[in-house]
Amino acid sequence: MLVRSAFVIACAVAVAFGANVDAASAQPAPAASASAVPAKPVATPVATAAPTPTATPYKLITFTGSSIDAGITTVLGSDKARFVNGNPARVFDAGNGPFFDSNSGKQLAPANDFVNVPTLQDAIINLNLNGPFIGGRIEYGFGVDADVVASNGQNRSGNSLIQGYLQAAKGPFTLLVGKFSTLSGTEVIESANNANYSRSFQFGSAIPFTHTGVRLTYAYNPKISVIVGVNNGWDDVKFVGKKKTIEAGLSLNPSPGYSIALTTYNGSDFAVTGNPAIFSNRMLYDAALTVHPTSALTLVGGYDNGTQLANLSDPNNQFQTARYNAISGIATYQVNPLIGVSLRKESFHDTNGFRSGIVQRVQSSTATMNYTPNSTFIVRGEYRIDKSDVNAYQFRNDIGGIGRNFQPTFGLETVVKFP
Repeated sequence: MLVRSAFVIACAVAVAFGANVDAASAQPAPAASASAVPAKPVATPVATAAPTPTATPYKLITFTGSSIDAGITTVLGSDKARFVNGNPARVFDAGNGPFFDSNSGKQLAPANDFVNVPTLQDAIINLNLNGPFIGGRIEYGFGVDADVVASNGQNRSGNSLIQGYLQAAKGPFTLLVGKFSTLSGTEVIESANNANYSRSFQFGSAIPFTHTGVRLTYAYNPKISVIVGVNNGWDDVKFVGKKKTIEAGLSLNPSPGYSIALTTYNGSDFAVTGNPAIFSNRMLYDAALTVHPTSALTLVGGYDNGTQLANLSDPNNQFQTARYNAISGIATYQVNPLIGVSLRKESFHDTNGFRSGIVQRVQSSTATMNYTPNSTFIVRGEYRIDKSDVNAYQFRNDIGGIGRNFQPTFGLETVVKFP
């Protein structure tokens, strides 16, 4: 009797806790005694039908990658960020851009320096066209950087078209027609996508910002891409009678751990300022290497070698072949999700003074701390010191004076990104 009662209780417990009994092996249960409390039946859940997926609405025009960048740069010992000849010591700290308008043949007048005062560096609006066959992009900028990157032929009034092109893709081919960013360099125009607040000499003086023309990309496979194009030159919107510039690039991505980009530009551009300007052949060879040793560490190296040939057909031209080169390295380490540190070291050799107006070798050391509280905001603090092998930098307001061979700066920047 005791065994039978124990069996009845065990069966009741099993039912109460949803135990499954194999019907093939279960023994017939004896009738429960009058004192046994019947177990509550276990309700079988009814399957809920999966909701019908809602089709994502197709958007012909989208806004992505827009940002606002404001900051302040303080030059220690001077209220100018200029060389003793009056040219900007760092391109993005003075608003006269590439310094010379090759379409008008006129030297641009020096603009106000944007140092020691809070400044709207740039406000960038990105508009993407998502057509079924042809896409495109319009990138427009406002602020002091917009004047710096404005191409020859564009007005410099605190705003400019940075990129504006149509894009068609078919299989492995992608075609761009219009105005687009250069292939060369390790930094970009958009502040939010750089590791440092200030731009390098390499970005400001060794390479172009944008091109206007046609660019064709052929993706041989996911790891190898070849790029060719024909443009109006360096930072030129209009074609002013000089020869076109040919661009060629090779992008290699052997693994997620590293990538290599090789680029060359070869074409006619201004050699001597004046009216009319004198044009000759300009060549640039650019290499960029990106390595990710760990998920937190990124290493970027860049090298540029430029040559501007003399215009030997002009007997009055005393301009000789000019050469310049730049090499840089950037190490970025993400300490934690909020804080990252970026260190940059570079050397720019203006052998003939063609890019800066002074025969010199400039070296720069930059330390930047990035604080990213969320995906929208970036706050950067930066210390940088530039050194020349001659007394190239203004000390206070001594334009044409003896100058000094170094320029230290502090910078503070806030970037707001919009998805």
